[in-house]
Amino acid sequence: MPISLSAAPTSADNWPEALKLAKQQKKDIVLFVHGSNWNRLGEKFKTKIWDQTDFKSELADAVISCRVDYREGLDEDEKKAFNESIKGLKLKFRSYPVLALYDPEGRMIAQWCGSDFPLMASQALGLIEKGIQQRAQRDALIAQASSQQGIEKAESLYDAIQTGTGMRAELLKLMREADPNDQSGLIKILELNGRKTMGRANQLIGEKKYEEALQWLDEQAQISKLSAEQKQWILAAKGNVYRRWGNHLPEMERELMAAYALDKESPMGKASYRLAKRFAGPVSLDYGWDSRHCSDTPVTWKIDVGDRFKQPGTYEVKLQYKRGKSALSIDSVSLYQGGALVVEDRHRGSTGHQSKNNTYLIRLDQPVSKGELHIVCSTDSSKNSQGVIEVKARSSEN
Repeated sequence: MPISLSAAPTSADNWPEALKLAKQQKKDIVLFVHGSNWNRLGEKFKTKIWDQTDFKSELADAVISCRVDYREGLDEDEKKAFNESIKGLKLKFRSYPVLALYDPEGRMIAQWCGSDFPLMASQALGLIEKGIQQRAQRDALIAQASSQQGIEKAESLYDAIQTGTGMRAELLKLMREADPNDQSGLIKILELNGRKTMGRANQLIGEKKYEEALQWLDEQAQISKLSAEQKQWILAAKGNVYRRWGNHLPEMERELMAAYALDKESPMGKASYRLAKRFAGPVSLDYGWDSRHCSDTPVTWKIDVGDRFKQPGTYEVKLQYKRGKSALSIDSVSLYQGGALVVEDRHRGSTGHQSKNNTYLIRLDQPVSKGELHIVCSTDSSKNSQGVIEVKARSSEN
């Protein structure tokens, strides 16, 4: 890894010491926070990666490394000592363990925790290296801006913010000073807050001004240089307008899936996908059924079940009522693979407040991959039914 510069890294035993060394040597800080008496993943990372000589030599003297043991059950003296060891550090992370990178002034550049926490040394080193490079890019843009004025300065500061390495508030203040009338249009972009966008749209929805809400959101979408996240918020807000308007499910699904397509792994992307499938998608094991799937004449629901039946044995498929005035009348439940019928349970069942015979059995001698459930059912004319479909393997044959 290119950040390796010497045989041993510079490390600090506590945060104040790490910050002091970082300022003196103008180096970034790599912080590892774990809990030795409660956080098993953190202990595994410490033993197998953090404490290893190879890992330390890779970090070398490019950074100051610091470890914080965030233990539980401390007595008063231990709490006092711990608070002194982290003085000036905000321990407010989404989850633990966490690996974080700070600049020499103690400003956070990046953090990795939860699903982003690295499980391999090479992954951790790669993330750290990328963070260091992005911070260097940010500082170079700030230095460039110091010799510029007006729109040019605002543009360089905007690019520095877009590195995603902190200092947003400080840099935005400098942008306002350089471009007070926002001739660049970049300040407006940065001030486009996703939650406020959704809030304004919801306000118009509450007033039943659906077309006005869509027009306002389309105007926001015309702003140039929007980030993917900002675009996702606008699309998600449009999807919500269509959902609340009624009889606009295709449009709702279109907007939400467009938000998902922009960044499928982002929180907003994943949330948009779930909402699209829940409110506009077909019957599924994840979200069940509702009135839009129902018919007063027999209809066949075809449900992708993937590898849910990957082991031989007996499975129960239960159609469970949740709400609605209409009971679901069930004629049969079948399992297909590649378009061919594998097994079928054909008996009359129903849901409702007095669910009866609503559990169907799938008996398999062989595993089924990429299976598809076919459920033949109907409701009364109101079609007002909502419920979930549960699939579970029987623990033993009955």
